[in-house]
Amino acid sequence: MQFTIRTSDLVKGLRWVQGVVERKTTMPALMNVLISTTGKDTAEFTATDLSISLSGRVPAKVAKAGKVVVSAKRMYEIANLLPEGDTIVERQENNWALLKCGKVQFKLVGVQVEEFPSVVKPTGMKMYRIKVKNLERMISKTLYAVSTDEVRRNLNGVYVETLEGRKVRMVATDGHRLAMIDSDLGGDEVPDIEGVIVPRKGFAEFRKVVSEGGDEADIGFQPNQIVLDAKEVMITAKLVEGKFPDYSQVIPKDNNKTLIVKRNTLLDALKRMSILSVERSYIVMMAVKKGEARISSTDPNAGEASEEIEVDYGGPDMDIGLNARYVTEALLTMDSENIRLEMGDELSAVLIKPASVEEHLCVVMPVRL
Repeated sequence: MQFTIRTSDLVKGLRWVQGVVERKTTMPALMNVLISTTGKDTAEFTATDLSISLSGRVPAKVAKAGKVVVSAKRMYEIANLLPEGDTIVERQENNWALLKCGKVQFKLVGVQVEEFPSVVKPTGMKMYRIKVKNLERMISKTLYAVSTDEVRRNLNGVYVETLEGRKVRMVATDGHRLAMIDSDLGGDEVPDIEGVIVPRKGFAEFRKVVSEGGDEADIGFQPNQIVLDAKEVMITAKLVEGKFPDYSQVIPKDNNKTLIVKRNTLLDALKRMSILSVERSYIVMMAVKKGEARISSTDPNAGEASEEIEVDYGGPDMDIGLNARYVTEALLTMDSENIRLEMGDELSAVLIKPASVEEHLCVVMPVRL
């Protein structure tokens, strides 16, 4: 195999696969990238961790068709430091890969192509054209709340389902907070999704790809798989097995105390107060009264801090303990200048919403102090 490729395109192809390749694994093949030629004018970069697979295509001048398998991380490091211009990539008889760019030359140890896991591209799947910005927005507003606890596998992804009225809903929770958004994906047809759990890593890679791609992409679902085809890149991910919990039971419906505050004001105060939370636990106390909220934190070994901020609130005085990191991460996903906090009592979950938008909400459980 031999082809010539712009160095910038080589870097692009290798960058796409970095999030998929496994860094720590008992299967060395999963640390590699498969580089193959497609026709006379395309090089394809493929990586998999057996649950998520990515194939990306970039322009190349193919002199001799073939395939080569090498370390994805090492080749990416090399490509990033090559001079700008054209790079020749060639597979040699010992499975090594030769990279030659001007007067710079590298020879990388490779492995037999047969050792690379088989990646089968889906066929016959119903695909739906969607707006990239809509998908990226929905992922960004839910992904942070996905659980990383491997014991509760059914929480290790974003729950996706189709609603009436062209809307798709995404929900994520780790048991301590929840994020939900309803949105139109922007296509002519609405995907028919009967409640699936997309793995966190899968949606994280989707977001990376769509953020630098075109305006539209195709998305499809099978009983155990989701596929995103963004022209240059195709990603497939196995869906998370298990049943997602009844999230409607978590969203408070009787919170009758409403506080409105400027997003940046609350965000800055929480960041400051969490510095002196107990052993950096991010636990803060918020004491609310008419027109004011006093946020405070205490660490017997470090000190104490407090800050008073102006709020729009006319209800009874109330003290509530919160995890400042959970609230901060929720606020960072909101675009509204003003934020609405709906509260019940000291032990009730807090509902956080952009003041002017109803389609997006977050729920944060209180901390018992």
